[in-house]
Amino acid sequence: RLPFGRHGIARWPLLATAHRSAWLVRWSTGARLPLHDHGGARGLVRVLEGAVVERALRRLDAGGPRWIRHALARGTTRLFPSGVVHELVCAHAHE
Repeated sequence: RLPFGRHGIARWPLLATAHRSAWLVRWSTGARLPLHDHGGARGLVRVLEGAVVERALRRLDAGGPRWIRHALARGTTRLFPSGVVHELVCAHAHE
């Protein structure tokens, strides 16, 4: 098991190239990755165990910014486009 680090999260890099990166992330229940973006990169979140909640900030042409919530259960994959600003919270860890 990866030991928990800062914010109750453990991260292990799996791949790092000029154009791609992949990480294995282990969360404790309630752990949060604060609001962040990925620059111009697209992204993917895959939940192997437990559950994660993503809150993404979306810009709407007519209505201004809006929060969108995605509940990600075990086995769920979420793809997100470039430019997304989001935060992730572990709703339930399998410990």
